[in-house]
Amino acid sequence: MKLKILQKWVNLYLLLITLIIVLSFLNNSGITQTLPKISKNKQQVFYFGYEPTAYPVSLKENNTLTSGTFCYNLWNYLKDQYTFELYSIPFQQRFRKTRENGIVLDVGCGPHSITQERRKNLQSENADFSITYFTTGFKYIVKKDRSHVKHALENQESINATLKIAVINGTTPHDYLIKTQTIYEKNLQIFSDRKSLLEGLKQDDSIVAYLTDELLLKGLLVKDKFLRENYELVPDHPLNKDKMGVVIYNPQLQSVINTWIDEQGRDVMQQLDRDLNNQLYAKQSRFKTSIIRLYAIAVLTAIALFWLFRKNVKKALPPTKSFFPCPQPEAIPTPMEPIETRHKIFISYSHKDKAYLEQLQVYLKPLERKGLVDRWDDTRIKAGMKWREEIQKALDSAKIAVLLVSSNFFASDFINKDELPPLLQAAEADGASILAIILNPCTTIFNLSELSQYQTLNSPNEPLSRMDEHQKGEVFDSLSARIMEIINS
Repeated sequence: MKLKILQKWVNLYLLLITLIIVLSFLNNSGITQTLPKISKNKQQVFYFGYEPTAYPVSLKENNTLTSGTFCYNLWNYLKDQYTFELYSIPFQQRFRKTRENGIVLDVGCGPHSITQERRKNLQSENADFSITYFTTGFKYIVKKDRSHVKHALENQESINATLKIAVINGTTPHDYLIKTQTIYEKNLQIFSDRKSLLEGLKQDDSIVAYLTDELLLKGLLVKDKFLRENYELVPDHPLNKDKMGVVIYNPQLQSVINTWIDEQGRDVMQQLDRDLNNQLYAKQSRFKTSIIRLYAIAVLTAIALFWLFRKNVKKALPPTKSFFPCPQPEAIPTPMEPIETRHKIFISYSHKDKAYLEQLQVYLKPLERKGLVDRWDDTRIKAGMKWREEIQKALDSAKIAVLLVSSNFFASDFINKDELPPLLQAAEADGASILAIILNPCTTIFNLSELSQYQTLNSPNEPLSRMDEHQKGEVFDSLSARIMEIINS
């Protein structure tokens, strides 16, 4: 009897071992993998093209693709599955599949704007764009000492014909200026590539602005000290929406690249954009601090010379006469540590939309923790406080107003009588910034309201209520980035 029981246990053990071996074989063979992969073929070589001057999307340094860029992350993922060779693409040949030396590209990575015309041309060669990996928009960088040009470009007003706006030939910003901003046609200074354009910005005093994607402009300001010290980004909101994609010449790679973008690539690009904002803020802060230090040194030097001159004059004069009949000035106090600058952000919302407020607070909390912003909404009002007075104080000191716009928002008498008018007046008179997010369908009411003159973070036709959690997160993240831009400006 015992022998039979032992035999059953041995058989069960052998069965379990067999199952484990089979499962291990299936797992190692790739059957359970989610990302599309093929065995690495060392005999077949694929060519990965990238643009050399498009930070943070792609950049060539030390004769190779710079690590940390979007294209580097994509290439690093692909080379684990395929044998790839890197190929730097001249700007004006960025959509050319076959190179002069006979090389046929399989991938073209760069800040490529997705347009219907470009897609049609690619599809004629059995190629196509990937899915969108980042959405940006056009902005200018304008010389800081040309405030009238900045004002004109922000309000789409004409500027003197002798002043030039730099743009690269054949790009989507070039098309945008020709088709929608015809008042600047006489001001266009057209360059063939980014390298020659950057030289023009530094050497030609008649060039006062440059139009391209905001993402690339921030990359330039981070990388180039001269541009950072002499140019600034305008306007506050992008002029349009520009979707970027990877050019895929080899259909075999379409699925694997799109899957990587969907699962990793968009997050990589959004993190790079956040890093740009933080670096730009840090560099601009250091520059401002240096200017303040130089000014303080000059003031203290002048004070020291004044006291030295006064002491010598007193020694030279008879003791009965006073060169300075006025009372002696008090000693100059030792400078204290600079007080941390706070930036008040007033959030206006309907209590029925409190769930959206709580989501927004999550994205603003890291900025508050670093002392970059001072958020205020009515959850800050404690028991016993005079709530109307607290709200009025916050309104009076608001630099940025974030409006969570919905049908409930427009239905609130208090918001529309007590909160919204002083915020709009501050925007008109004192330059306060209005940032609005559309929560639910309210297009008709919005268009009839005074808020219609302000650009929203998301379209009234695409409210948050129609978005999934990932899309909502993108809107709130864009709001955080806009807040940092306003604070930095």
